[in-house]
Amino acid sequence: MILTNILKGKIHLKIILLRHGQYLRSPTEKLTDLGRKQAKYAAKRLSEYQFDGVISSTMPRAIETANIVIKEMKSRHKLINDSILCECVPGLSAKENKAKYTEAEMLKDKKQAERAFKKYFSKKFQKENMGKTFLLICHGNIIRYLVCKNLNIDPATWTMMDIQQCGITIVEYMEYKKKLILISHNETGHIPLKHRTFM
Repeated sequence: MILTNILKGKIHLKIILLRHGQYLRSPTEKLTDLGRKQAKYAAKRLSEYQFDGVISSTMPRAIETANIVIKEMKSRHKLINDSILCECVPGLSAKENKAKYTEAEMLKDKKQAERAFKKYFSKKFQKENMGKTFLLICHGNIIRYLVCKNLNIDPATWTMMDIQQCGITIVEYMEYKKKLILISHNETGHIPLKHRTFM
């Protein structure tokens, strides 16, 4: 009886995070041909959902991925851009950093990641958006950080995870748990193995 009740638990909020497709680092950050294919694969997978909002970071690779997904899904939603979802480096150990980033830069990025978590994963956001489904198109580092924060584990653990380009992460609010639950991380079954990339 308990198991039956759990399986019937209602989902009041769904947050789906999509990492952008493969891209050229410079000078424009535009997606590669493969990156655009990855975005189309993701759109086909995501077309199973009815979204109440589609939001991307303001970085070119995320915006291009988002526009492809919206077009392929024939979505009625206008893309919303939010700089709080931009890529960041929310902390690295000295060994991992190798003097690449200053303490000030990482502190700034960590504060940005914290603001993103408070905006999209807070109790207030949950209360205001019960019954809705959102698609957030952003970046590998911040997705991993948000997952760690949601799991209530050391946020620094984000460096021990990875996510492929156009990998899908799903978080849902379950009634019987009264909190957001990680359903999947780095889901890539929609992308053929030969078309999966990290960078």
